[in-house]
Amino acid sequence: MDYERFKEKMIKKIKNLAPGAMRNCRIEVETRYKVNETLDALTFVPAETSGKMRAYPVFYLQELYDLYLAGNSLERIGRYVVSMLKEVPSDDVIETGTFEPDNMKEQVILQLINYERNIQLLSDIPHRRFLDLAVIYRSVIQYDEDKWSSMIVTNETMKEWHMTEEELYQQAWEYTSQRFPFVLKDTGRMFGSGIVVEHGQRRMHFLTTELMKFGASAMLYPDILKMAADIYGSGFAILPGSIHELYLIKDTPEYAAAWKEAVVCANNELVPPADYLSDSVYYYNSEDETINVLL
Repeated sequence: MDYERFKEKMIKKIKNLAPGAMRNCRIEVETRYKVNETLDALTFVPAETSGKMRAYPVFYLQELYDLYLAGNSLERIGRYVVSMLKEVPSDDVIETGTFEPDNMKEQVILQLINYERNIQLLSDIPHRRFLDLAVIYRSVIQYDEDKWSSMIVTNETMKEWHMTEEELYQQAWEYTSQRFPFVLKDTGRMFGSGIVVEHGQRRMHFLTTELMKFGASAMLYPDILKMAADIYGSGFAILPGSIHELYLIKDTPEYAAAWKEAVVCANNELVPPADYLSDSVYYYNSEDETINVLL
C-alpha cells in the first residue's frame, strides 16, 4: 500500500476505533514544515468547553506509515493511536485564551536552526541569518519539565500581531533570557556568572537552557559568551550538539579539523534528524567578542 492510500485508510480506521466522546473531535491533516523536515500532522481538535480545550497529542503520518512498513497492521496502529488519546488525563487542558494574539506574541522565544536544510520552511516564516544558521521564533503554549508545546511564528502570524521582524527579535531575545535562563554544566556541576572554575584545563562544558530546550540560541547572547570566556580565560571553540545544546571547549583554532570530525560523527550517529543544527565548528574570539565559522 502506498503512502497516500495509507493516509486515507488510517484516518478512517482511527475514526471507527475512537470511543463515542472522541468521535466529536475534528480530525485534521495538515502539512507542517518543521525544522529539518516536512511532515503530515494528524491532529485531534475537541470542542471547546467553558474556555478550555483538551490537549491531545499530534501524530505524524509518516511515522505511522513507518510502523506499517515494519509489519504492523492498520488495526494495530489505529488501536495504538486511540490508546494514546485515551491516556490524556481529563484535566490536561489548555486555556483557549492562550491562543489569543496578545498572549501568544508575549511568549515568543528564539531558536537557531540550520539555514540550508530549512529553505522551504524559512520562505514562510520571519527569520534572520546568523553565520550559516537562521534565527526563527516560536510562541510557547505550555512549558514545564513534563509538558512542552510551542508553535513556529509564521509571516502571517507576525502580520496579525502588527509586528516587524526586528520588534519580534527584540521581544523574543528578552523573553528567552528571562523565562529560559542559560546554564553551563561540567561533570554534573552547574556554573553561572560569578562562579570560577580552574583555568588552563582542556575540558568540555555543556551550554543549554534550564529546560534543555533550544539552548543553541545562547550563541545570540554576548553576555553568556563573555561569561564563558571569563571562565576559560581565553577564547573557545563552540561545537553544535543540536538545536538544544552547545559544547564549549578551551582550545586553539588549529584543532578545528579534529572538532569537525567529532561533530559530523555525532550528527550522523547520535543526533535525531529533527534536532540537527550544523556540522560547522565555531570559535568565540574573546578579544573582539565575535563568533566565526572555523570549518
